[in-house]
Amino acid sequence: MKTIKHLLVAGFACIMLLSLSIVASANYDDRSTNFQDFMESFEIAPLEDQIAMRENFNVEEPINVVKPIIVATELPSDPRNVEVYDFNTNVITTYPYSDYEDKTITGTVGSPLKDSSDATNLYANGDTRIQITNVNSYKKVVYILSYYYDKDGKPVIHQGSGAAISKTGILTAGHAIYDHSFGWPYKVEVIPGGPNSNAATYTMYPGRGGVMTCPTGWTQEKRTDYDYAVLNFNNEFPTGVGHFGTRAYFNDSDLLYKDVYHYGFPGDKVRGTLWRLSGRIENLYETRQFIYTGYSNSGESGAPIVRQSDTEYIVGVYSGGRYYDDEYYNVAVRITDDLISFLVKYGGAERA
Repeated sequence: MKTIKHLLVAGFACIMLLSLSIVASANYDDRSTNFQDFMESFEIAPLEDQIAMRENFNVEEPINVVKPIIVATELPSDPRNVEVYDFNTNVITTYPYSDYEDKTITGTVGSPLKDSSDATNLYANGDTRIQITNVNSYKKVVYILSYYYDKDGKPVIHQGSGAAISKTGILTAGHAIYDHSFGWPYKVEVIPGGPNSNAATYTMYPGRGGVMTCPTGWTQEKRTDYDYAVLNFNNEFPTGVGHFGTRAYFNDSDLLYKDVYHYGFPGDKVRGTLWRLSGRIENLYETRQFIYTGYSNSGESGAPIVRQSDTEYIVGVYSGGRYYDDEYYNVAVRITDDLISFLVKYGGAERA
């Protein structure tokens, strides 16, 4: 394995990932071995500096935070099983994959995104991000703050990104709302378009309601190929928010070497500002992940990834990124048929 020269990472929240062997799905080019090394290093390296902690925010102490009730459930082992934290009842329950499995679903319905025309088609792994200033046209890209307690009982905030995928549901990274050091957050805030938009802040916590769902492949097994989650609010977002559709491409040629955008709220920019990354998918791994170019940073975890030719449909969810052999790459969870079934069941997404 080549030496990793810069341990600059985007995405994960104070976690030590377990080693997970990931094999390339095909030798698409002569760099496939390098990408294999990259993925292995991505899985096992300590990723500890990626989340904006409490000293960066004005944190108010929560009032009457009640620990959730955990319902013990014996299930056959399957990373597609899900943990559901229902803030309406303050109960955490695990459900089997069979509860939502539906192989006939290959996509969900969305509405067009009003993208700006000044795309930066640069693929040299430099910073290809541009700021989105007309954020009121991008409300279906959301800013997420997750509130936790650390081991000393002090409040901690994680900053992330996400996407509206229905009138009530938000798709994001699993590590944006489930931290392996702190567990589930006691409160989550979502702002469509970010704090600079004219949208209201949507909040869920015990007593307020809302449901968070994440596959056990992330919560229990720490697998980055299951690093996704949904937030489902009790009340619908206003019509002006809109939502993305999702699409599972079963032919690798529909993704490999395609130009993509991702939209997020990076931690190295002015906090709460929305940016669009331009990149290209460089490699596919197994059936659940892909690698794409473009520099990213903490705070963009959960950013929706769309093909530049079709910005209505999400094809992946940003998990993290790092330098490898002097070049920077991003890793995404690929939208698959079981993930879409998950969004329909737990995120209120409408099947196409």
